[in-house]
Order: sequence, then structure tokens, then C-alpha cells
Amino acid sequence: MATTTFDITADGNTASANYAGGKGYFTLQGTEGGGTYTLQFSADAGTTYSAVGTSSTLTASGGAVIDLPPCKLRVNTAGSTTPVITAKVVEY
Repeated sequence: MATTTFDITADGNTASANYAGGKGYFTLQGTEGGGTYTLQFSADAGTTYSAVGTSSTLTASGGAVIDLPPCKLRVNTAGSTTPVITAKVVEY
């Protein structure tokens, strides 16, 4: 199982990471700071990003199952106040 970790301390986009494709899960843990955290994917090598789906947009610690083709992933954070978050994508 490959795991990608995104450390989040401010609004904006994380660096992107490659996802091999298939099933996995997205988790969010830490102090959310009132923000919205959206897992986004790019199927065009990072030119355009879209939300994975409504279940992968989180406002509190939690998780979501994902099933994607090979792509790039990132987490977008909006509306937070001093977040200290660890977001992970785990392939299985």
C-alpha cells in the first residue's frame, strides 16, 4: 500500500502527487480551523484540477473512499484559520 501525506497549515493548494489509480481512501486529521478541505485530481498531468466528489470534501476530521484512474492528486484548503492538518491518500 502506497501512502501520500499532505501537511496543511494554510489555505491554498498542496503540492501534487502521483496516484497509481484504483481504490484507496482519503483521510483528514488535525485541527481544521473551520476550513473546507477538498481532494482534487488531474487527469491531464496537472493542467486542470477538479474535485474528486462530494464525499471527498471534508470540513472535519474523517475520510472517504476513492476510486480513480492514474492521475495527480492535491488537496485544496479554503476558509480556514490556522489549520494544522495531516491529509493522507492511501492506495489499496
